[in-house]
Amino acid sequence: MINMFIAYDISSKYIYRVVCMTGEGADFKTDAFVVKACANAAFVYITERLVQIQGGISTTREANADLFCHRAKTYGSLLGSP
Repeated sequence: MINMFIAYDISSKYIYRVVCMTGEGADFKTDAFVVKACANAAFVYITERLVQIQGGISTTREANADLFCHRAKTYGSLLGSP
């Protein structure tokens, strides 16, 4: 579970960096691509692990874990995967 937290933390730090660059008026085009790739990979990784964890305690359907996993993979297909 610590790997999921690390993936989330890295993604949120990249997002914060790009938002700060936007506010300063700096060129953030390449950093925006890094954010997209990092956030998409983290989203897919975390939701796949969520399905495994929730499946282990038999609450996958109640927690909509499969919905989040399908949504993550759909966003990766629509917006481009890393």
